[in-house]
Amino acid sequence: MSEIKYWKSLEELNETPEYKDKASKEFQEEIPGLDMFESASEGSGTDRRDFLKVMGFSVSAAALAASCKTPVKKAVPYVFNGNEQIPEVVPGVADFYATTYYDGSSFVNLVAKVREGRPIKLEGNTDAPFTKGGTSARSQASILSLYDATRLKCPVKGNKAISWNQADKEITSKLAEINAAGGKIAILTGSLGSVVTKKAIEKLKVKYSNAVHVAYDAVSQYAIRKANTISLGTGIIPSYQFDKANVIVGFNCDFLGTWLNPVEFAKQYATNRVPSKENPTMSRHHQFQSAMTITGASADYRYPIKPSEEKLALIALYNAVAAKVGGSVISGAKAFANKAAIDKVAGELAANKGRSLVVSGTNNVENQLLVNAINGLLGNYGITITGRSLNVKEGNDDALATLVADIKSGAVQGLILLGANPVYNTPYADVFKSAIGKLKLSVSLNDRSDETGSLAQYVCPDNHYLETWDLLEPKSGYYCFVQPTINPIFDTRAASETLTKWAGEQTTAYDLVKAESAAMGSWENNLQLGFVDNSSAAGVSCNVGASIAGVNASAGAASGTEVVFYEKVAIGDGTFANNPLLQEMPDPISKTTWDNYVCVPYSWAKEKDMKLWLREAPIAKVSFNGKSVELPVMISFGLPKDTVAIAVGYGRTKAGKAGDNVGKNVYDLLKPGQFSADNVKIELTGKGYKLGMNQQYHTLQEDNNLPSRPRRYRNSIIKEANLKQYQAKHNAGNEDREEIKEHLLTLYGYHPYQSHHWALSVDMNSCIGCGACVIACNVENNVPVVGKERVYKGQEMHWMRIDRYFSGDPDNPDVSFQPMMCQHCNNAPCENVCPVNATNHSSEGLNQMAYNRCIGTRYCANNCPFKVRRFNWLDYQGNDSFGKWTDATAAEYMYEDLTRMVLNPDVTVRTRGVIEKCSMCVQRIQEGKLTAKKENRTLRDGDIKTACQTSCPTNAIIFGDINDGNSAVHKAFFEEERNYHLFEELHFLTNVGYKVKVRNKDEEPALYFTPVMKEEDIKGIVK
Repeated sequence: MSEIKYWKSLEELNETPEYKDKASKEFQEEIPGLDMFESASEGSGTDRRDFLKVMGFSVSAAALAASCKTPVKKAVPYVFNGNEQIPEVVPGVADFYATTYYDGSSFVNLVAKVREGRPIKLEGNTDAPFTKGGTSARSQASILSLYDATRLKCPVKGNKAISWNQADKEITSKLAEINAAGGKIAILTGSLGSVVTKKAIEKLKVKYSNAVHVAYDAVSQYAIRKANTISLGTGIIPSYQFDKANVIVGFNCDFLGTWLNPVEFAKQYATNRVPSKENPTMSRHHQFQSAMTITGASADYRYPIKPSEEKLALIALYNAVAAKVGGSVISGAKAFANKAAIDKVAGELAANKGRSLVVSGTNNVENQLLVNAINGLLGNYGITITGRSLNVKEGNDDALATLVADIKSGAVQGLILLGANPVYNTPYADVFKSAIGKLKLSVSLNDRSDETGSLAQYVCPDNHYLETWDLLEPKSGYYCFVQPTINPIFDTRAASETLTKWAGEQTTAYDLVKAESAAMGSWENNLQLGFVDNSSAAGVSCNVGASIAGVNASAGAASGTEVVFYEKVAIGDGTFANNPLLQEMPDPISKTTWDNYVCVPYSWAKEKDMKLWLREAPIAKVSFNGKSVELPVMISFGLPKDTVAIAVGYGRTKAGKAGDNVGKNVYDLLKPGQFSADNVKIELTGKGYKLGMNQQYHTLQEDNNLPSRPRRYRNSIIKEANLKQYQAKHNAGNEDREEIKEHLLTLYGYHPYQSHHWALSVDMNSCIGCGACVIACNVENNVPVVGKERVYKGQEMHWMRIDRYFSGDPDNPDVSFQPMMCQHCNNAPCENVCPVNATNHSSEGLNQMAYNRCIGTRYCANNCPFKVRRFNWLDYQGNDSFGKWTDATAAEYMYEDLTRMVLNPDVTVRTRGVIEKCSMCVQRIQEGKLTAKKENRTLRDGDIKTACQTSCPTNAIIFGDINDGNSAVHKAFFEEERNYHLFEELHFLTNVGYKVKVRNKDEEPALYFTPVMKEEDIKGIVK
């Protein structure tokens, strides 16, 4: 038995008395939800029906849904026979339309599922050559943003509704007046992937000669383009091929979570990270990081570095590689402290010339030049880095600074905003805030009156991408179609059409897209497929000499504690802050929802004698750059000494009900183009703050108080080995499984499954913890958002969670991600204790819930060792049956009549007082079986896929019938020696299997780690 200790939290690592008390309880609250009804006895004037108007769903949405007709310009379903007439809507039968998600920093090819004229789910387009069916949490959640009731319903002038005709007439008149007077008209946008919108802007610039177009990104990568202008002779972001690299080295680059196009990169990365009997190899991944991210968590080796040390590390790595492969060295630089790491990484890179890849996510030109030079020395260009341009992060920091100067000087008299919110997400917020009201014309084309739009004279709202026609070019020569899956819900209009009209042309977005794609072949076939790839091989080479010539060897001095700013996987730069699915998705590393915070190193917290807490954090005042912000403190593992980290994207004030006043905004604390700072001062205020995190409850633990049993730390939950151990024997890390199976005793008789026996396999080598599966499960199965207060009380409703475990040194731990859902045990402990037989077993191996039988005893939840059953405390979906009550956090939920349209009609909407859990998407199982029956054929492996499986960008999840000897899941269960089942020695006979995590490390997995803090040193819980 392994002696590795795995822990989820600081308290568990140190085994504090408070943790033991909390972990011993099945439920976090004695009577959770009782507070919701106390106001009723006090004669509260707020009726629950009124509350549901803010938070719940009502039947009036049915009338709204009925008004949603198919688009006048018919979109083309993803699956149809082009030789036959396109079918009309058939009630109860879904149509699928290929479309594309693009947010300026990533793109995902999708297929939208539409029922009775309303889109309800997004799936990955498996035919797409880059994302290959993978999705992200943001793209999955974007379906809910379509039904956001806080989107503008029509154009507004001074916050008063006007018609499009009036808006067009007044705005074009003012544009002509400004242009005639010689005033400058600035079109300020985010990164635009739209071909037709860019052409509309060019038409506007032709009509108004003083117009300029400036693009910026809230989290900029302009340094890559600027460095590539020097190194490559062109300011592009090239395409990276992680699948072709044997050695990957990242510097503050979260390429699996937030950097450039993470779904594409995750798909590539996973191909070389899963060893098998036939190919027992893996790529080696080194990560230098100032904050723990899912990319660093997936790395074989992590090296915590302060932001100011990145340049020193890159110079040291360049010199070490140059010494091995031949090249000019850079002299005059300070020595990097971790020489052993540099020597190890340089040796592996030199041994894999042309089969390696070095990347950096830091917006610093010199750092990017050094990365280019290292890749150039190694001959990576043309192999792992190609010349095909990736058209994301198109922002220009220099152009934005010039525009700000022009605004200050009064040269700019007109401002048009599209996908831009500079009052919120730039360091120039004060400049824009004071200037917008003084301009002769200010117009926002965003979908809501956001922080900037609310100050503009006009807001002319753009369509949601699921309502519009568009043509994108996310990679050079790769064109992706966006087609409407529903008529515009409100009186909105495509931005491309709006800008074209202001340029003097009366053309619809449909006509613009069709004209632009006329030379691309069949219109219908292209729409059906969703993309056209007209690319040709683009050569690229790096001028190493020019790259190192642009590097000043003397690194800038940094002093004191440093801070690094990062994006969270779900919230990103804050654009989608009003999406409650993303707000409530637990951060993969901290497991916290609904907030940002200041992450401090474990070693720093120990030195400061900080007190421990269980989901209750002290508030600290963080000061730098002459400004300060108060944030809760999160003691984090894996941060370098004297370094703290803060997430951007929070602190919105005009996002909408779900996003307003969640966390704190730190954009205005930054310096232009810089996402780190030094001389940071942190002062504890003495105040406390409740964080909605889920890392403490639903804890899987092993009883360490049993007599005659050695002390254990989740050794039957997480299993791992290193690559050398796996190559020596394919059951490495899983040696005890055969012995466990030989000694199983049971009082149950085995039930033979005559037809299907459904099961699911999870490969922990593939899982990167991105959370796409969690959001996909929520949308597919009508899982409600409950708000931070309920999460804090342990009442979140997610049917699926991703458990995150640390092991080894708390200052630089190994990390394991484990998706956890109902295990559908064949010997299910929940089924024995239900007094009304609400939870039962199907003839196909599924643990079922009969919601109309459940009386809410929660015996099953108490008896579940995996903590995957959820009790519905509140009637989130709108059954008004419990009188009067209030909830101060009601505005967080963003549930409106409109939002009910996202519900999946194939899944029961649960009511208050029942237990619910993962059903293995039983509705999809039934649909697959019926389809095969109608086609008079047997069910094929792959016909049925769960929502979590289809969303995963790394193919970590496999679903199927283990009675089918040729199915992938059967082979995973019975032919793969890495396969194991949780608590197998207890003979639950789960239908979910996991595969041993294999790390490509030279060292054996970290051994048991003794608690760092002694019990007598623990100061208690912050109140």
